[in-house]
Amino acid sequence: MLKPEQIASVKGRGFLINRGTECFSGRLVCAGAVFTAADLRTISEIAEKFGSGAFTMTTRLTIEIQGVRYENVEPLIA
Repeated sequence: MLKPEQIASVKGRGFLINRGTECFSGRLVCAGAVFTAADLRTISEIAEKFGSGAFTMTTRLTIEIQGVRYENVEPLIA
């Protein structure tokens, strides 16, 4: 079970807890909201390696990698 301190420690870094789970959605922000094909290939690889394999576009034109477990937050950032 995740502690409130753990959740808070990653929230400020762009990782929001998914209700009812112990997984997070990690936000990626790109200047001008323009992602290249190479960016999307890299994001796909990261989503498969550190998350559930899925990512979504938000209404603010950021990308959220879905299903990131707490222990994968630091490796994803690196």
